[in-house]
Amino acid sequence: MARAVPHLLRSLAAALGEEHRRVEALLYDGTAAVDSAPPLLAFELLARRLRAHIDVGDRCLFPAFERQTGMRDEGPTVALRHEHREIERRLQAMEDGPDDAARTAAELGRLRALLDDHFQREESVLYPACDRLLEPQERVAVLRGLAKKEA
Repeated sequence: MARAVPHLLRSLAAALGEEHRRVEALLYDGTAAVDSAPPLLAFELLARRLRAHIDVGDRCLFPAFERQTGMRDEGPTVALRHEHREIERRLQAMEDGPDDAARTAAELGRLRALLDDHFQREESVLYPACDRLLEPQERVAVLRGLAKKEA
């Protein structure tokens, strides 16, 4: 029987990939609920989790990757940061816009498409590279940041 790996000893790819699955579950639940009156609580949970994910990437993971690679003005983190700003804009538009089921469904669909591409890039390029390149203490710092955001 396999033992559970303590959270701070796991790979970044596994831990952050799990975080993506949690965001996707909230996103798909919210999309399914639009026809009946979008639940405010589900959207708030989605927005909070996405903002926490963005914060961990922008403040912890991306700087550590850039320190190790020297890629500050080019490379995957530049594009991923740009996508983070677009995710934030979409969330803000949904928060500020009228409470209209059709509009909300369309916005959630656009957000889902953006996140599908964004998560795929993180999981196939950035996270495996970080698992290889980051020092153990840097990986632990990222995982601690994620754990604080989940609390």
